[in-house]
Amino acid sequence: DDVICIDDSDSDDDEIQEIKVVKKPAKKSNTQGAAGSQSIGSTLRTANKFELASSIDEVASAIEAGNELRPPTINFDEYWTRPNNYILVLRLFQKILMENAVDPLLDHASNTKSYVAIIKNPLCFRDIVLVLSECKTQSQKKKGLLPSCPNLKRWNIFEGKYLIQAVDLVFLNNLAILGKNPNVARTSIQTLRSNFWKEIRRAASTEKKCVPTRRTETSEFVIHK
Repeated sequence: DDVICIDDSDSDDDEIQEIKVVKKPAKKSNTQGAAGSQSIGSTLRTANKFELASSIDEVASAIEAGNELRPPTINFDEYWTRPNNYILVLRLFQKILMENAVDPLLDHASNTKSYVAIIKNPLCFRDIVLVLSECKTQSQKKKGLLPSCPNLKRWNIFEGKYLIQAVDLVFLNNLAILGKNPNVARTSIQTLRSNFWKEIRRAASTEKKCVPTRRTETSEFVIHK
């Protein structure tokens, strides 16, 4: 196997130490257009976290194999959109999806009054997986856009900087809902988020200006004020 190693020798945290990258041909789809998209979406809407992670693995493996699934309209010169860097972000996301603490982040309670009253841009990890996994069947115009976040029309998560910010927004939405009082769920999410950003900063150690914006849970970008 090809291995992307992320050195963790200086940390006592329980975080990502090695991400195995298994190169394999992208699976060919037997469905096209809206029917194919509906089939993928229906499956992933009820998938567990390991199945969601497997779907991200398929996308990453396809790009690694030279099958560029992303739309030609995105900015491939952007640091995190370059194939190697984008794959690294996908693998970090894939690893997060398999963590024990990820369950509250898979779906959001956007139909509850408290969530809608607080959160400005509803987003969960399942939303992100759905958009990334439907890349083979979506129209070029819709590829990479987040339908649950109409305010984020310029975000295309096939560009690495927006994928990073989308993953972080899920963390922030949940921290905002949980509130400031310390509890096990809050601490677990904070740990996942801290480890995620540590790996992002490490990957951009020679290009620090390329590290995307890291917001806070009380930001006007995250919550209604």
